[in-house]
Amino acid sequence: MEDKLNQSPAVKILNLIWMHTPYKSHEHLNRTMQDALMSVINAGIRFDKEDFDFVHKSFRPGYWMGKSTNGNHYGEHYYSSAAVNNPSCIIAWESYYKRTAFIVDGKRMSQWMKFKFEGLFCHVTGWNEDNDKLQAVGYDENFDKGKRKLLSWTKKEWLEIRKNIEII
Repeated sequence: MEDKLNQSPAVKILNLIWMHTPYKSHEHLNRTMQDALMSVINAGIRFDKEDFDFVHKSFRPGYWMGKSTNGNHYGEHYYSSAAVNNPSCIIAWESYYKRTAFIVDGKRMSQWMKFKFEGLFCHVTGWNEDNDKLQAVGYDENFDKGKRKLLSWTKKEWLEIRKNIEII
Protein backbone atom coordinates (compact mmCIF):
# COMPACT_ATOMS: atom_id res chain seq x y z
CA MET A 1 0.00 0.00 0.00
CA GLU A 2 1.21 3.48 -0.84
CA ASP A 3 1.84 6.10 1.81
CA LYS A 4 -0.14 9.29 1.93
CA LEU A 5 1.14 11.88 4.34
CA ASN A 6 -1.48 13.79 6.26
CA GLN A 7 -4.26 11.31 5.54
CA SER A 8 -7.83 12.50 5.83
CA PRO A 9 -9.91 10.97 8.63
CA ALA A 10 -11.80 8.88 6.03
CA VAL A 11 -8.61 7.38 4.57
CA LYS A 12 -7.21 6.73 8.06
CA ILE A 13 -10.29 4.67 8.91
CA LEU A 14 -10.27 2.78 5.59
CA ASN A 15 -6.55 2.13 6.02
CA LEU A 16 -7.04 0.75 9.54
CA ILE A 17 -9.79 -1.56 8.37
CA TRP A 18 -7.75 -2.69 5.34
CA MET A 19 -4.71 -3.44 7.50
CA HIS A 20 -6.57 -5.20 10.31
CA THR A 21 -9.20 -7.26 8.52
CA PRO A 22 -8.20 -10.90 8.92
CA TYR A 23 -7.90 -12.36 5.47
CA LYS A 24 -10.35 -15.25 5.27
CA SER A 25 -11.37 -14.83 1.66
CA HIS A 26 -11.73 -12.18 -1.03
CA GLU A 27 -15.44 -12.14 -0.24
CA HIS A 28 -14.77 -11.35 3.44
CA LEU A 29 -12.30 -8.56 2.67
CA ASN A 30 -14.48 -7.07 -0.08
CA ARG A 31 -17.58 -7.06 2.11
CA THR A 32 -15.68 -5.51 5.00
CA MET A 33 -14.37 -2.70 2.77
CA GLN A 34 -17.82 -2.11 1.24
CA ASP A 35 -19.31 -1.72 4.70
CA ALA A 36 -16.42 0.47 5.86
CA LEU A 37 -16.70 2.90 2.96
CA MET A 38 -20.46 3.23 3.32
CA SER A 39 -20.11 3.77 7.08
CA VAL A 40 -17.46 6.45 6.61
CA ILE A 41 -19.64 8.22 4.02
CA ASN A 42 -22.84 8.02 6.08
CA ALA A 43 -21.10 9.19 9.24
CA GLY A 44 -20.05 12.35 7.39
CA ILE A 45 -16.36 11.74 8.05
CA ARG A 46 -14.14 14.13 6.09
CA PHE A 47 -12.53 13.18 2.79
CA ASP A 48 -9.81 15.13 1.01
CA LYS A 49 -10.29 15.94 -2.66
CA GLU A 50 -7.62 13.43 -3.79
CA ASP A 51 -8.73 10.56 -1.53
CA PHE A 52 -10.28 8.37 -4.23
CA ASP A 53 -7.02 8.45 -6.18
CA PHE A 54 -5.36 7.04 -3.06
CA VAL A 55 -8.16 4.50 -2.51
CA HIS A 56 -7.78 3.20 -6.07
CA LYS A 57 -4.01 2.90 -5.78
CA SER A 58 -3.97 1.37 -2.31
CA PHE A 59 -7.06 -0.71 -1.63
CA ARG A 60 -7.78 -2.56 -4.90
CA PRO A 61 -11.43 -1.43 -5.03
CA GLY A 62 -12.26 -2.87 -8.45
CA TYR A 63 -14.66 -5.38 -6.97
CA TRP A 64 -15.69 -3.98 -3.61
CA MET A 65 -16.62 -0.55 -4.95
CA GLY A 66 -18.69 -2.15 -7.70
CA LYS A 67 -18.09 -1.49 -11.39
CA SER A 68 -21.02 -0.85 -13.68
CA THR A 69 -21.69 -2.81 -16.85
CA ASN A 70 -19.97 -0.20 -19.02
CA GLY A 71 -16.91 -0.51 -16.78
CA ASN A 72 -16.84 3.19 -16.07
CA HIS A 73 -18.97 4.02 -13.04
CA TYR A 74 -18.12 2.65 -9.64
CA GLY A 75 -20.65 2.12 -6.88
CA GLU A 76 -23.46 4.55 -7.62
CA HIS A 77 -24.92 3.74 -4.20
CA TYR A 78 -21.83 5.35 -2.62
CA TYR A 79 -22.29 8.47 -4.76
CA SER A 80 -25.99 8.63 -3.92
CA SER A 81 -25.28 8.32 -0.21
CA ALA A 82 -22.49 10.89 -0.34
CA ALA A 83 -24.74 13.34 -2.20
CA VAL A 84 -27.04 13.37 0.81
CA ASN A 85 -24.70 12.70 3.74
CA ASN A 86 -21.16 13.82 3.03
CA PRO A 87 -20.22 17.00 1.12
CA SER A 88 -16.45 16.36 1.29
CA CYS A 89 -16.87 12.83 -0.11
CA ILE A 90 -18.97 14.03 -3.02
CA ILE A 91 -16.30 16.58 -3.97
CA ALA A 92 -13.60 13.87 -3.79
CA TRP A 93 -15.77 11.51 -5.86
CA GLU A 94 -16.50 14.07 -8.55
CA SER A 95 -12.85 15.05 -8.69
CA TYR A 96 -11.58 11.50 -9.15
CA TYR A 97 -14.24 10.39 -11.62
CA LYS A 98 -14.33 13.77 -13.38
CA ARG A 99 -18.08 13.81 -12.87
CA THR A 100 -20.02 16.97 -13.54
CA ALA A 101 -22.30 17.96 -10.67
CA PHE A 102 -25.93 18.56 -11.58
CA ILE A 103 -27.61 20.58 -8.84
CA VAL A 104 -31.20 21.68 -8.23
CA ASP A 105 -32.20 23.74 -5.20
CA GLY A 106 -28.85 23.02 -3.56
CA LYS A 107 -29.18 19.23 -3.98
CA ARG A 108 -26.90 17.16 -6.17
CA MET A 109 -28.73 14.81 -8.46
CA SER A 110 -27.84 11.17 -7.88
CA GLN A 111 -29.09 7.86 -9.16
CA TRP A 112 -32.79 7.20 -8.51
CA MET A 113 -33.55 10.78 -7.41
CA LYS A 114 -37.07 11.63 -8.51
CA PHE A 115 -38.26 14.87 -10.04
CA LYS A 116 -40.93 16.37 -12.25
CA PHE A 117 -39.99 18.04 -15.52
CA GLU A 118 -42.29 19.29 -18.27
CA GLY A 119 -45.15 17.13 -17.04
CA LEU A 120 -43.03 13.98 -16.84
CA PHE A 121 -42.37 11.96 -13.70
CA CYS A 122 -38.60 11.32 -13.91
CA HIS A 123 -35.85 9.53 -12.06
CA VAL A 124 -32.10 9.74 -12.61
CA THR A 125 -30.64 6.58 -14.14
CA GLY A 126 -26.99 7.68 -14.18
CA TRP A 127 -24.38 9.42 -16.27
CA ASN A 128 -22.97 8.83 -19.71
CA GLU A 129 -19.56 7.17 -20.08
CA ASP A 130 -17.73 10.50 -19.95
CA ASN A 131 -19.53 11.52 -16.73
CA ASP A 132 -20.58 14.83 -18.31
CA LYS A 133 -24.26 14.15 -19.09
CA LEU A 134 -27.00 13.39 -16.61
CA GLN A 135 -29.39 10.72 -17.83
CA ALA A 136 -32.95 10.07 -16.68
CA VAL A 137 -36.10 8.30 -17.69
CA GLY A 138 -39.44 10.10 -17.67
CA TYR A 139 -42.96 8.68 -17.61
CA ASP A 140 -46.09 10.50 -18.68
CA GLU A 141 -48.25 9.17 -15.84
CA ASN A 142 -46.58 8.02 -12.64
CA PHE A 143 -43.17 6.48 -12.03
CA ASP A 144 -42.74 3.30 -14.03
CA LYS A 145 -46.14 3.69 -15.71
CA GLY A 146 -47.19 5.05 -19.07
CA LYS A 147 -45.00 5.93 -22.02
CA ARG A 148 -41.30 6.12 -21.27
CA LYS A 149 -38.99 8.84 -22.53
CA LEU A 150 -35.21 8.74 -22.19
CA LEU A 151 -33.67 12.09 -21.25
CA SER A 152 -30.10 13.39 -21.21
CA TRP A 153 -28.62 16.81 -20.42
CA THR A 154 -25.21 18.43 -20.59
CA LYS A 155 -24.25 20.82 -17.80
CA LYS A 156 -25.08 23.81 -20.03
CA GLU A 157 -28.51 22.40 -20.87
CA TRP A 158 -29.11 21.57 -17.20
CA LEU A 159 -28.35 25.12 -16.11
CA GLU A 160 -30.97 26.36 -18.56
CA ILE A 161 -33.76 23.97 -17.51
CA ARG A 162 -33.16 23.38 -13.79
CA LYS A 163 -35.51 26.16 -12.73
CA ASN A 164 -38.30 24.05 -14.29
CA ILE A 165 -37.45 20.96 -12.23
CA GLU A 166 -39.35 20.03 -9.10
CA ILE A 167 -37.61 17.53 -6.80
CA ILE A 168 -40.07 14.97 -5.49
